[in-house]
Amino acid sequence: MRTTFVFIFLLLGCVTFTQSDSLPDLAGFEQRGLHRRMGDRFLQREKSFGLVAEAQMLRPFAAGIGISRANFVYGEGSGRGSGVTAGTLFLPEHNLYAPYISVWRSSNTFIIFGFYAGLRTLYYTDGKQGSLAFRPEIGFGMVKLNLHYGLQLYLTDELPHLSRHSLTLSYYITTIPWKRSKGEDGK
Repeated sequence: MRTTFVFIFLLLGCVTFTQSDSLPDLAGFEQRGLHRRMGDRFLQREKSFGLVAEAQMLRPFAAGIGISRANFVYGEGSGRGSGVTAGTLFLPEHNLYAPYISVWRSSNTFIIFGFYAGLRTLYYTDGKQGSLAFRPEIGFGMVKLNLHYGLQLYLTDELPHLSRHSLTLSYYITTIPWKRSKGEDGK
């Protein structure tokens, strides 16, 4: 068990430092006349470590917590985020736990629910047997609060009573914010 968590946290660290910031550089929008939309007054960027609390609502019910490294950009009425999460789900009905690692991206536009997309690898185990699963996820939400559906593709099928479908509600809680990025003018 300890080896599994050490592996997940090392992998999380490697992915975090190789992850490029794919969010656009919005400095200079004021000179191009777009400051009313996404200028310094409205633009917020957040790079942080946080906790991801989640509840899986289809049977079997699961509750989980994860540690995530994420990038967020917020503007006037919209935003987006992306990150990498490592954590554990607990399934009390079958007395199973599932360490996982996932990558995800979310967004919203004009205070309306946006999209969520993610890929997750899980290892369900009871301590004796285990099932490795790969789960693509798609859903909707508002940057940090998301509801997503996942179809689990089992690579090993040693625990046959697990469902192929999941419906998960997750929330990102900023725990360690890094210094927020500022525009070129230093304001």
